[in-house]
Amino acid sequence: MATFHIADLQKILSHNFSEALEIATLEAIDISYQQTREHLTLPYFDRGASRDLRGHYLRSRVETNWRNLLQGLSGATTGIQQNSQKTYYHTWVRSGRLLLTASAVSDKFKNPRIALFRKTYAWDGQLDLLNPEKNIINNSGGYIYGLLRYGPSKALFPKFVNISFPDANSGKYITILDLLKKHPGSINLGNLAEEEYQEEPIPEIAALPEEEIQEPQSPTFRPRPKRVGEEEL
Repeated sequence: MATFHIADLQKILSHNFSEALEIATLEAIDISYQQTREHLTLPYFDRGASRDLRGHYLRSRVETNWRNLLQGLSGATTGIQQNSQKTYYHTWVRSGRLLLTASAVSDKFKNPRIALFRKTYAWDGQLDLLNPEKNIINNSGGYIYGLLRYGPSKALFPKFVNISFPDANSGKYITILDLLKKHPGSINLGNLAEEEYQEEPIPEIAALPEEEIQEPQSPTFRPRPKRVGEEEL
């Protein structure tokens, strides 16, 4: 990945996304993982159902907590926007020239799935980040789109939280800020043992005794008894 605009992006981020917003973002991630651990458990969900739902539930908690904690903080505004297919909503955070959305991914090097709303944000408000001649600091005064990436989404604790910027043309991301590295010890990262999912053993069922089924007997008809006074036909 070319690094033409790393310093410029760092400057934009530091000027538009305060340390208070960084801490609040980490708090939203921390609370959301905690709520997901507490809510997706017995007696309501067994281990299999809990893991199947974890990514969806975590996303809903992150987006809700992120909006609630950042709204009005250091001048930030937040909101939700429905996608063009009207199938779901996503959260956006605006602070100065910076516009952020969030996405859970399986590891910190993985890009999120392709989504039209992310491509639209990147194209409308984004930059040709791989072009060394592009001046992004003085770019029209419009917004600059970044992505909060966190995860893993199916884990019990977060392992990475970073802010990256997509290149409008290539779809590649340039990671600018590692929030966990900048603010060590700020959230509960758990430990490896707690992350392990041991498959529950399938209980052995004793073989049922074979049931001997008798062949059905041919039906027999009992002659009707003759009643007194009844004539034979």
